[in-house]
Amino acid sequence: MHRPKGLTRHWLAAQFAVALIVALHAALPALARVEIAADDTSRRPGNAAHSGHNPDLPDPELVDSLIIWIGKNTDYNIAAARADPPRLSFSNVGEVIVYEGRSVMVADDLRGAYDLPGRHIYLVLPWYSGDPLDVARLLHEIAHDVQYSNRPWPCPARAEWEAYKLQEAWLAERGIPADFNWIWIHLRSRCRARPHP
Repeated sequence: MHRPKGLTRHWLAAQFAVALIVALHAALPALARVEIAADDTSRRPGNAAHSGHNPDLPDPELVDSLIIWIGKNTDYNIAAARADPPRLSFSNVGEVIVYEGRSVMVADDLRGAYDLPGRHIYLVLPWYSGDPLDVARLLHEIAHDVQYSNRPWPCPARAEWEAYKLQEAWLAERGIPADFNWIWIHLRSRCRARPHP
């Protein structure tokens, strides 16, 4: 079949783009509910709120307000999460945490993690309750707790898109752009294909 010259270039570019996306998707880490920043906004150098601050864990009122917000912005039943919120702790880059029954080292691009079996949220330091971007990270992890208590998911990664959209909406209400890399999030939100036997 003869293709006009311009069409051939576009067709080849499209084929290359598809191959690149497939290769990137295959290279993504298998950490299903470990959140790696889809932007660079949560580690802002020189932010006084983050410099040398040893934060307290988020207070129960903040956690409850985020659960209520999720309930108002979804059809999810939040009663169980409000009655028994997930456990919270901080972790540092380089620290080893128990995640999904195995030991995982906290990488420098990790922002938070939700461990489903333990209903445990890990927030990576620095974290400050007065910073809306940090609170949005907490909201994202709480969203996973609410998501998994309300319905089954075909794979853990599938819940990511919705959690990021909730995080984006919460930030937008405060006039803060999320600046997420939606292509990267889309790739992370897909169930991994199992090899055909």
